[in-house]
Amino acid sequence: MLPPIEELVRGKPDSLFGLRAEWPDDEEPVPEGGGWVAEYIVARGAPGQGWTAHRLMQRGGIAWSTESEAERADTLPAREIRDPSSISLGDPPRWKKSEARRPTLGGEPMTFVGEVPEPGSAETIFLFWRRPDSFKAWTQDLGAQTAEEHYALEERLNDELR
Repeated sequence: MLPPIEELVRGKPDSLFGLRAEWPDDEEPVPEGGGWVAEYIVARGAPGQGWTAHRLMQRGGIAWSTESEAERADTLPAREIRDPSSISLGDPPRWKKSEARRPTLGGEPMTFVGEVPEPGSAETIFLFWRRPDSFKAWTQDLGAQTAEEHYALEERLNDELR
């Protein structure tokens, strides 16, 4: 069982939508300028062995990453991956491939670990990993219509109306 979040995560987030966040003091609930801070926590460890928390936020790129692994060019189009199964721990991501971006580290695609729906949202969070202990995430609204889906529906409707 995971320890309480307060034990895993210490300190305030350092990024607000990819921009550096400055906190006036520890008592402030939001950074200067206001807004919401979104962050994903990847916890690794085991009871009795200790835990490590990786705080993933958007830090100037598209992917969610730790501060030490933030890169401007941090993703590549998913359709460029010829065999997604070869860089997945299990099944490859179930995303809209035409719109998806796969996180990279040092320009190389990361291994897909898994996906989970974001609570209270249409977004799905996709988690990626690289040895020894690097994580990044990418999110996608799986309920949104892609351009390809839009044009296919338009064609089908046109055909039915003829």
